[in-house]
Amino acid sequence: MSENHPRVAVFTLGYLPSFVGGAEIALKEIAARLAGRFDFDVYCARFDSSEPRIENFGGVRVIRVGWGWRGARPGQAGGWRGFALKAAYPFLAAFAARRRHRETPYAIAWGVMAAFGGSAARIFLAIAPSRPRFLLTLQEGTPPEEIAREARLIKPIFASVFRRADRVQAISRYLADWARSWWATCPIDVVPNGADVAAFASARPDPALRARLAVPEGAFLVVTASRLARKNGVDTLIEAIGHTENVALVIFGDGPDRHALEDLAHARGLSWRVKFAGEVSPEALPPLLKAADAFARLSRSEGFGNAFIEAMAAGIPVVATGVGGILDFARAEENALVVPPEDPEAAAAAITRLQHDAALRGKLALEGAATASRYSWDDVAARVGDIFRLLA
Repeated sequence: MSENHPRVAVFTLGYLPSFVGGAEIALKEIAARLAGRFDFDVYCARFDSSEPRIENFGGVRVIRVGWGWRGARPGQAGGWRGFALKAAYPFLAAFAARRRHRETPYAIAWGVMAAFGGSAARIFLAIAPSRPRFLLTLQEGTPPEEIAREARLIKPIFASVFRRADRVQAISRYLADWARSWWATCPIDVVPNGADVAAFASARPDPALRARLAVPEGAFLVVTASRLARKNGVDTLIEAIGHTENVALVIFGDGPDRHALEDLAHARGLSWRVKFAGEVSPEALPPLLKAADAFARLSRSEGFGNAFIEAMAAGIPVVATGVGGILDFARAEENALVVPPEDPEAAAAAITRLQHDAALRGKLALEGAATASRYSWDDVAARVGDIFRLLA
């Protein structure tokens, strides 16, 4: 870390290594590539009390605020403790950043996602001795109507996050439009997330995957990588498998809906064809995707959809829903099969088409790989770096 570089205070509710999501991975990849030109302090909530309050991790300084408890995860922190920590986070992070700002001023306050990171940055700007510039990055995958419902009691404060921003970076056109609907008047840059395209393209298939998870012999193998929450439509995908024959599904990921989804698979008599593989690290995912015949994720809402780009990079055909940021890259019948959300019959028909049409699988895989090649983290970081230079 060098005082000669512009300093950036980053506000995000959860961060690595205890919480791995699209926003966290994007922050890690961008900061790693810009570390030689900017110094990053990441202010996140300390959900897990076993984590240090301050550490250098992945080229950034991570400052965790709050009390936390052992083994807690941001995405699974329920009950009064999780609610209280989430509610307190914007204030705790803002005051922690102000203390450091007084010693060595920040040039930029970077809020990652509006509700928590953006609110923390907004409060920090209100109490900071001098006024850094404010970059708001929108990574939200939660449906806008749900966010609006949750923010209805603090609508003026929530809207001020967008109004106060000096610049907005949205990872899709869908989120750029959402920012405008909340009265953002500053310049808005659409800069998507990226993927480690080379790692997925060059990976060798995991030869033991099918045996390890007892996938029925000869079955057409569909995989999905997803946090197990309602917005990602894993329930619809399980229902779709019930409308197919000789098709198996492996689900990579964990989350609050896991038990309900396991119960659904059991109730539909699909436990022998639907396998839950649990959480998988980003580094371990490429050979697992490579071992599959197709990838499917039937999202109800999506800010962008890194998982689809990674599957395309792995060279397997994709079934997606035509919602949110997915529409920025998914072209129906060209690089993906696109179906409506919450329609298991349509999804089953798309999977069955892939199962019986090798030429279609080859075409979608080839076009998908070409699409994925345009989403490198080097390019994404360079574009975000340009925004920082304009603000610093």
